[in-house]
Amino acid sequence: MRTYIPLRLLYLGTTGILFTLCIICLNALGETNHPVQDAPLTDGGSMYTDFLAGDSLARRGWTLWRENACGACHDSNMQRDMTAPALAGVTTRWSAYPREDLYRWVQNSQRLLGSGHPRATELWAEWGPSVMSNYANLSDEDVAAILAFVETRARG
Repeated sequence: MRTYIPLRLLYLGTTGILFTLCIICLNALGETNHPVQDAPLTDGGSMYTDFLAGDSLARRGWTLWRENACGACHDSNMQRDMTAPALAGVTTRWSAYPREDLYRWVQNSQRLLGSGHPRATELWAEWGPSVMSNYANLSDEDVAAILAFVETRARG
């Protein structure tokens, strides 16, 4: 009877991991067919990338979005909730706080939550216990670029 509990926990843990991997893979597969993701970023005028053509910050954000697999949890159309919330309007939702607070959220959400930040607490109440990955590797300028891409994509 004692071996039953550890085996059950192992089963539940493995199932949870497999489920999470399936969601990530399904989202990634969906993004590989997404025209914005697949279209080359050239000045040749693809109808799907024209919205990035004149905005070098958003183009850099697009690259960082892909490199950091943001689309594994956030929908690339920025309009639909997935594992994580839709990002359209994110800067407006954080506008009551210094912009750097949003940068800190992206870089290390749990640290900002631990500080008692009101917006972080709201997000945790709505989305917890899902934890956003830490992106300490991203500078403030990187996060600003990703946000520029998000805002541009949400309008596009």
